[in-house]
Amino acid sequence: MDEIKDCGLVVINAYDGRSQLALLKNIYSKYQDEHKKVAVITSTSGTPEGKDENLTDEQYRKYCDDKQELIGYIKQLQEDLLFRAMSVYDVCPDVVDTAMTKDLWTTLPKLKPMEVAQAVSYCFESTFNINRIVIQKNAH
Repeated sequence: MDEIKDCGLVVINAYDGRSQLALLKNIYSKYQDEHKKVAVITSTSGTPEGKDENLTDEQYRKYCDDKQELIGYIKQLQEDLLFRAMSVYDVCPDVVDTAMTKDLWTTLPKLKPMEVAQAVSYCFESTFNINRIVIQKNAH
């Protein structure tokens, strides 16, 4: 938390259980009245439309539940943040080509990590409020 004190742009990305949620709550409680832009990488797996019901793996289910809780918290925050200096963006990608998805969804097109980074950059450069930006890879 002390390391982001002087940072105007913050990205909360790496999934580790509920740690993204805990970090966002800490940032919000400490910096809500400061001019910070926080991009949180969620996942379409945390939405009813994006959750793959064919995967029954317990780790995947936990991932979906954690991301769903994170998305819900961001949605609650955004209403309060309309009247504060801080901005929080929900960058919600579909399947990203990472080590975590290497053997999953092999027939689906996957986003490149750089494409997710471009969405984050778009949020940071915006002069308007973005509640959620959902990104999916085109099949062609």
